[in-house]
Amino acid sequence: MAYPQLKYLRRLLRVDDKLYLVITFMLLLSFHSGLGEPCKFDLDHPCICKTQNFQLNLESFMKARGGADLQATGENDQYIYYVQPCNRKLSTQLQSCITVNPDLVSCQVDANTKQQAYGLGVLHKYEVTRDQDNFILTNSFIQQSDMINRTLHLTVKCSDQDGEFTYQGSNKPPSPVIYKFTLATRHICAGAKNEGGLSPGSVMVIIFFVLLIVYILGGLLFQKFIRKAQGVEIIPNYVFWKDFPFLVKDGFVFTFQCCKGSSGYDKI
Repeated sequence: MAYPQLKYLRRLLRVDDKLYLVITFMLLLSFHSGLGEPCKFDLDHPCICKTQNFQLNLESFMKARGGADLQATGENDQYIYYVQPCNRKLSTQLQSCITVNPDLVSCQVDANTKQQAYGLGVLHKYEVTRDQDNFILTNSFIQQSDMINRTLHLTVKCSDQDGEFTYQGSNKPPSPVIYKFTLATRHICAGAKNEGGLSPGSVMVIIFFVLLIVYILGGLLFQKFIRKAQGVEIIPNYVFWKDFPFLVKDGFVFTFQCCKGSSGYDKI
């Protein structure tokens, strides 16, 4: 039995294999460029996070706090959250957190009993991204008791405040559950240091346009001098680009008809 939707899949996939690989590769690169960079912490300076492009210095802030964990309450005071933004263990030595994992850098604890705890991040797993003057630290931990991935999302902002740490809320399961916090402090204003160079996203954009230019120029030369093409036929993969708008249309039709059920195929 022939399924009508296969016809649309064939049309959507009717593209030169090499071009398909290039498009897939660029999509993967663009996805990766949105990820954070691993924090590189020096053993002697665990509160200085370095990447290839910038530096986040929390030493003066944490020194002013005596190294104490950040604390905030959430969910109508049902939970207390402990966060250690440096690459070291929680200074809050709650047995419930230690039982979950002794290397936690963030822990969610039941405010009433202090017995139930969940990990939000662990040592050596911090990643950081920079958004103008703000920094976003992320970490994650999979709780063995329920196999839920809980993720710490800490935004560090330059502010005239000494250090205000607040809980911003979380999404609901299924996994991963992202817990968002904000740290506003004047200490980060002096501790934020740009190391120069291009960000990973900028590098990916440059690579994309270089490959695009190589594809267009190389394709034009190949069509003109190797295949002896004339007119619009010298455009690389001319048939594909000519049909591209119709392929996009077919993709939308296919998607919407699938959502409506098999009865919609007759209309296609």
